Amino acid sequence: MTVDNRHTRSEASKHQLTLSCPLPDRAPTIAIMNSNEQTAIAVIADAHCHDMDSDYGLKRTPLAGQAATLRSWQDSRRSSRLFNESTSALLSALEDIRRRGIRHVVLLGDYTDDGQTEATARLRTRLLDYRQRYDMAFYAIPGNHDCYGPHGKHQSTRFVTVPGESVLVTSDPTYAATEENAVLTSAMYCQGTPRALQSMAEFGLFPQAEHLHWETPFGHAGDIGARQYTALSADGQVSRSLTDASYLVEPVTGLWLLMIDANVFEPRNGQWRETQKKAFLDSSDGGWNSVLRNRPHLLPWIEDVSRRAAAQGKQLLGFSHYPAMDPFDDHSDIEGRLFGQTDMRRRRPSEEVAKALLGAGLQLHFGGHLHVNGYRHLQLEDRQLSDVAVPSTATFPAAYQIIHISHENDLKHDLKHDQQPGHRPSQQTSHTFDHENVRLETVPLNDMPLNPDLLDYYRKEIRAMGAEPDQALSATHYGEFLYQRMHCRVVAHYLPRQWPPDMADAVQRSNAAELATFLLAQQRSGQVLHYASLETIPRSAATVELQRLCEQHPLPLAELEACTLMHLLVDWYGLRQAGHQACSFFKPRHLPVYHFLAEHFGDLAPPNNETQAAFLQIFLGGLQQFLHGAIPGNSLIMSLPYRQSP
Repeated sequence: MTVDNRHTRSEASKHQLTLSCPLPDRAPTIAIMNSNEQTAIAVIADAHCHDMDSDYGLKRTPLAGQAATLRSWQDSRRSSRLFNESTSALLSALEDIRRRGIRHVVLLGDYTDDGQTEATARLRTRLLDYRQRYDMAFYAIPGNHDCYGPHGKHQSTRFVTVPGESVLVTSDPTYAATEENAVLTSAMYCQGTPRALQSMAEFGLFPQAEHLHWETPFGHAGDIGARQYTALSADGQVSRSLTDASYLVEPVTGLWLLMIDANVFEPRNGQWRETQKKAFLDSSDGGWNSVLRNRPHLLPWIEDVSRRAAAQGKQLLGFSHYPAMDPFDDHSDIEGRLFGQTDMRRRRPSEEVAKALLGAGLQLHFGGHLHVNGYRHLQLEDRQLSDVAVPSTATFPAAYQIIHISHENDLKHDLKHDQQPGHRPSQQTSHTFDHENVRLETVPLNDMPLNPDLLDYYRKEIRAMGAEPDQALSATHYGEFLYQRMHCRVVAHYLPRQWPPDMADAVQRSNAAELATFLLAQQRSGQVLHYASLETIPRSAATVELQRLCEQHPLPLAELEACTLMHLLVDWYGLRQAGHQACSFFKPRHLPVYHFLAEHFGDLAPPNNETQAAFLQIFLGGLQQFLHGAIPGNSLIMSLPYRQSP
């Protein structure tokens, strides 16, 4: 075991846009355009920064003549996010933001890989560089990956040494003792609050000289001791004093950013030491649902801020790490009926969350966490709430968002002006808003070039392990790389965890024509058929029926035969996650096949829910819903008239 002495052991011990449903009449409308805006705010969610320059006290891997701290390709293909590419993606977004002349950037949580002391320090250095060189201002709110409870927790990771081999790096002495070559270092420790907040103090979490206004739910002081609240376990028997990182900041005249800490560490029932990781429920599953139970002080504050914003003519934008509404709008519970209680399903906010925020007067909220590109809108009587799901920069579909704000009359003028040939949009940094008109622009990172040395290292790892090559490693740009990695994610994660075992194997070796034939055969059969037994099922009549349907559509049967079910699965999950952002990566010949399957075989209410045919019908019903919601365009315009206080 190797001990990294750069950090003291005592230090570690201290811390033991898609639309998924038709919009209401008064909801925002979709348009593709450019406009000459007065103020712009960039929003980056779930950057999950692991810096390859990080130093965890191990012998780092040579990469193009430089020492690098690398995660394996096997880790990347299984994970919900990328590791080695994450910092490059963040820097690519920041460079694009800088070139556009945008000064103000919201970091929507999970800005670090796993809250490691080293990861936080590296990110802080990067952000301070942009702040000092380009006068950019950052406003951060923590996510579940950035901190843990009041005292933190141990973290462990395997970093590669040579292709196919790795070493354990951990802050946990007990775990380090299980492997001879393990590296023990406090640099791996995930900080608790308030220390994790203080590590990012310059980025909105504490008042800065340039802020025109700054406050918390507890007052105007930045003192961390004044930002405490008491959380109770479900049985009411355990209470903990925890830190609330929420704040309101006015970066430019007339604009209020409401940064809401929905990262709740709910105490468990029972006798747990406060320094134990298991003393708290997993914050990643709690989010806004847990906020309603554990932070009753937040809603009155949000209501008061909303009232003051309306009275003073302030543009109010709400942010938290977690979504306030289900970005999938899954009223039919497609995911639950297909796959049971998945992580994604468990982490969706209840309807009570949106109603509570609506009652508090919040009109526009941005959240991340689920790595989804999505949008929801709720209107009750004269109140409306729009919830924007911001995608991650470290997974598909990699993108960030820009919030453009202007006068109502200016917006109309800009639309007309921007249609003139040769017009180029400009940026200003300060404005007082008479009307709340907002345009949201999703900016994909698809064109970011890949590191060829890193791809070469991945190929060497695959060869060393005797594994099959991955198509992702033949990509030339980031978007294609992430889309091709979706295939790895489906094979390594979704199929083994979510699909019935016999179906998971069968769909990997069949095509869309065989899927349609199976469903038609089941309609004709009095017995329950199994997809894994496709070869033994009488299919002559079903094949004739399929040919007839293809002729009516019209769609050549050969197109269904050429479309593998693995393509369908990858694109199904891609559509669910990315909406219209996914469509540009599909093979053009596959889209007519998807529409054909969804139209003729999709059914969210099949007569017998227990059969494999019903499973596939619901799956295709979900496909139909995703295709319906995949409205083209990267720009969303909304008018959010505020209510003046009486």
